[in-house]
Amino acid sequence: MRYQRIAIFLIGFILILLLLLSYKSKKNSQFKEFRSDEGRLTILMPGKPQRETQEVNTPAGIVKMVMYTAESKEIICICAYTDYPQQHINLVDSNTILDGAMNGAVNNIKGKLINQKSFEFHDLPARDIQMEIPKQAFVDLRFILAGERFYQLMLIAPGDKGHQQDIAKFFDSFKIDGVN
Repeated sequence: MRYQRIAIFLIGFILILLLLLSYKSKKNSQFKEFRSDEGRLTILMPGKPQRETQEVNTPAGIVKMVMYTAESKEIICICAYTDYPQQHINLVDSNTILDGAMNGAVNNIKGKLINQKSFEFHDLPARDIQMEIPKQAFVDLRFILAGERFYQLMLIAPGDKGHQQDIAKFFDSFKIDGVN
């Protein structure tokens, strides 16, 4: 499915970051506000994020995914977005898109889904997901569909305890321009 391809890329990226994190010892960073005019977003990140782009081949054609990644000593935060052609988004209901992203993320890393919750993020369809990568990490994800733009937030931590404040700070700070 088209959204599983994006999830595959992100999960591969996550695994590489986990390996780097296990070998790196960085000074613990404080969360700082990050703004992307191009992404039409503002979010708190643990340090200055690195921007990367990836072209992803989907049934809707080739789309560009933009990712911002920042890390501290114990966590990795990723804020990503992808724009799809509006006519393609109109053909699929939002739950199908969110289900596809969730299932792709869990299945492609052979993760264990711990919890998932559908909700509205300022009247936009959204989904929070918690999963475990067995014996490696815990991943908290938030997917938000804002028209043709699909936002993905990820916080990756080595354990499931002690990061609730970081998760709340990261997710709760996310703002989309023009969405209240």
